[in-house]
Amino acid sequence: MSLKINKHLEKINKHLEIDFEKNQNLFKADVIDFPKENNASQNKKFTKKLDNNWKLYDELNFNDDDDQLKAVTGICFMFAVLIIMGLYSTFV
Repeated sequence: MSLKINKHLEKINKHLEIDFEKNQNLFKADVIDFPKENNASQNKKFTKKLDNNWKLYDELNFNDDDDQLKAVTGICFMFAVLIIMGLYSTFV
């Protein structure tokens, strides 16, 4: 039993030494200085296109997967089905 405990203690010590070495390397890291000046001329190049229309599906956008269009279509379909079922049950 003491043999098992010794093996576990050795493993724990080994992991602690590895973690200690990693932490020492972390403290040796360099800090990168970024430029603090802002160029107003560069900010003017990036003007945002103001589009006041909300599109459910934009064919020009590569990342758009028309989930919004499917959700709105499904909600409208459910309302239509519920209205038809309600009208059918009241008149029959």
